[in-house]
Amino acid sequence: MKVPGAEHAVITPEKVRGYLLAAAHPLGRAKASFFAKFGFRASAWWRLAEALRTHVAEHEFERQVASRYGVKYIVRGRLRSPGGGSPVVVSVWIVRHGDRRPRFVTAVPGGRR
Repeated sequence: MKVPGAEHAVITPEKVRGYLLAAAHPLGRAKASFFAKFGFRASAWWRLAEALRTHVAEHEFERQVASRYGVKYIVRGRLRSPGGGSPVVVSVWIVRHGDRRPRFVTAVPGGRR
């Protein structure tokens, strides 16, 4: 099953540019290094944001987890990249109580698929 409302996914620039692609971020720098291998850069952060929107729209979620804030969805699948590769990535999304739009939480390398 697909994440409900995936066509309206919300991804903030801060999550992508300030975390996933931030080489100096204490927690994000390993992710930045991973995404850089596939051509994603902080200077063109919107490319990763669009790739993540496509990711959540194309792939089904593996599981959903209820939390006090809403329902989190874990999505694993290949991510289209500007560098030509298509790494497997796990993205996490939350649909908050009272909202219909999934909001991007994080993404990590996802192994093989």
